[in-house]
Amino acid sequence: MPFDKKFIARSRVRFQLGAGISGIVISLASLLTFAKVWSDTFAFYGVPALPVYIAFPVVYIIICWLTGLFYEKSGIWEEETSFGNKNLNPEFLKICEDSEKIVKDMQDLKKLITIADDIKEIRAALNLPEKKEL
Repeated sequence: MPFDKKFIARSRVRFQLGAGISGIVISLASLLTFAKVWSDTFAFYGVPALPVYIAFPVVYIIICWLTGLFYEKSGIWEEETSFGNKNLNPEFLKICEDSEKIVKDMQDLKKLITIADDIKEIRAALNLPEKKEL
């Protein structure tokens, strides 16, 4: 049975995006469920329920944020992205190379325009006639 690669690829990306976003909500709901299930145990040890319901999600969000910060500062995230772009997305690498070439060409063109303007200023200062184009 033939399969459509574009459909599979787009479905997978949509699933990953949805799973990442909904995963936050599901994780927070799981933490609150955990706190509710164990609320009798917390009460037995004198731990008030409301701070537990607030602390678990806040601590979870802080841990996730710190993990992301560690990935960013340690360079792991950059390495993963670089690997993905080089090996899994060669079109993106080609776009980057083409963009760098366009920027270099524009800088070279700017230098030539600056030189041409300088020549015009020198000719005007020396009262030389403008060079006629053939």
